Amino acid sequence: MFWPQKIPEDIPFSKKDKLCVMISGNKTNRDSRELYSERLNAIRYFEKNHPNDFDLYGTNWDIRTFRTFHRLNRFHFIRKILAEKRPSYRGVVNKKIDILSKYKFSFCYENAKDITGYITEKIFDSFFAGTIPIYLGAPNVKDFIPESTFIDKGHFSNYDELYDFIVKIDEDKYDEYIENIRQFLKSDKIRNFSAEFWADTLLKNIISSICD
Repeated sequence: MFWPQKIPEDIPFSKKDKLCVMISGNKTNRDSRELYSERLNAIRYFEKNHPNDFDLYGTNWDIRTFRTFHRLNRFHFIRKILAEKRPSYRGVVNKKIDILSKYKFSFCYENAKDITGYITEKIFDSFFAGTIPIYLGAPNVKDFIPESTFIDKGHFSNYDELYDFIVKIDEDKYDEYIENIRQFLKSDKIRNFSAEFWADTLLKNIISSICD
């Protein structure tokens, strides 16, 4: 069972003026599989090298999140004073689709990597906005979502390579990605991620356990 999605009937596939965006919260975790620090790597890379091609949205980017001295995160005034300046930060969002639909690419990093089947709403938020996801997370994501619908961050050894790839995609190749997304969302494969499938599966298991 996957994180259930409400599959929209209409998907906006409009032309985009901006290159890439990330919508995420500023968080931390001690688990060796966490991807919060990798999100931060992406943010710092773009702010340093391509500041005009990247925007950041989400919560708590205007305050400091301590990754070593975790107890200091309880003190908001300290976090505010010591906050790392984020020139790419554009604030919080009310509806993700309103922001994502303006960008060609969106960073969709799960909270953790190397967890089989751990596929959340992040990649679908981009799909539903007509934006190509740059994905990192579940090692078997391609078993459920076609590789032709997203960019696998794991294929690139560094952010220079990734940037070079997305900035040089021509219009035909970009439109091919979008068409692949459209076809996937119309296919039977998307049902595994729907709220209806989640509810049906849960109900069947409840009935089965009662009958047993």
